[in-house]
Amino acid sequence: MSAVVVWAGLSGQSGHHGTPAGHHGQAPAAAGPNPAQARLVLQVIPAPYQLPAPVSREVVLPGGPAPPGDPAPPGDPGGAHGPALMIAGGLTAGSATTRAVTLLDPVTGQTRQDGRLAVATHDAAGAVLASRPFVFGGGSASSTAAVQAGQPGPGWSAPGRLPGLRSDLSAVTVAGRAYLVGGYDGARYSPDVLATADGRRFSVAARLPVPVRYPAVAALGRQIFVFGGQTPGGITNVIQSIDLRTGRAAVAGRLPAPLTAAAGFTLGGRVFVAGGQTAPASGSSGVAAPSARLTTSGDVLEYDPAAGQPGGIAIAGHLPVPVSNAAAAVSGGTAYLIGGESRSRPLPAVTTFRLVTPAAALPPVATGNVTDSTANAGPAASGPSTTTADVAQGTGTS
Repeated sequence: MSAVVVWAGLSGQSGHHGTPAGHHGQAPAAAGPNPAQARLVLQVIPAPYQLPAPVSREVVLPGGPAPPGDPAPPGDPGGAHGPALMIAGGLTAGSATTRAVTLLDPVTGQTRQDGRLAVATHDAAGAVLASRPFVFGGGSASSTAAVQAGQPGPGWSAPGRLPGLRSDLSAVTVAGRAYLVGGYDGARYSPDVLATADGRRFSVAARLPVPVRYPAVAALGRQIFVFGGQTPGGITNVIQSIDLRTGRAAVAGRLPAPLTAAAGFTLGGRVFVAGGQTAPASGSSGVAAPSARLTTSGDVLEYDPAAGQPGGIAIAGHLPVPVSNAAAAVSGGTAYLIGGESRSRPLPAVTTFRLVTPAAALPPVATGNVTDSTANAGPAASGPSTTTADVAQGTGTS
């Protein structure tokens, strides 16, 4: 999946998503749901622009000066619209792995090139540590252990290495520390959740009971939630939780259906999972058979860890276009889903997510229907189907 960068700490504030999911900024750990926002609904609408070129399986990070445009007001060093989103690596329209690093103004859609990675990669993970962007692992023809770091100016270096090869992973940042979740070394699914504060030294923070590739991840407080992903036996519906206070990881629940290559993010103290590829489970296993046809999802799910099963998962909205292998980031109280794939091809799409009052939603939402409702751009839709084997081959790092 595209590298998802999730930061816990900014949810409910102007800035990155809680530190995104996939996406980020340095900030205190995200708190629980805000009672004042209990009646807000999630509005899902396409951005008023598209990327200049399609991309999927990329890393998206918050931070960096916005591309040139309107003059920055006094006291706004990020530009007239605040900090840009950084898009690093990924797959291009020609299925080529890229070294490109692009800054995107998420409000205007303006972009500019901002250097190149030291090593081309996709299916990597990313984080911002001490105001410095990092890209972890990923690969091209095979998985890599490279750790790449942005420098002042357009330069990137590879100052370190992961403890082992790892692609198809996700990352979330909590209290200034990045946690790398899931992944694959070309032969083995890794259960180890790696933690780092500097991109050079790594420790094992927990071990997943169900090792997966391509999971969606999001953080809330001192917990990380891991949604679905691919196992050796097929894609799974399992929800795993990681308690950072104890280092304990456990199965916390189940998704409505097996899901992989989705994007997770935290917004306003609430956890969401968007898009991905899904298939029916085989019997009561919670796993789709390897030969199952995978369908690209247009659903946006909300997970409430306090609600328990089955009430912990609800449909919060629908994407304008079903997408998988996209990256999510939060900036200025808005979450952005960037790029991704549909019909096995990268997209230039950008979708925005905001928590709004029912009256402010487009279209307005009736007050009595807000519990599981979302203002959105249209009905759920499904893309063409593939198989689990197709997904693994599509990464280029399997």
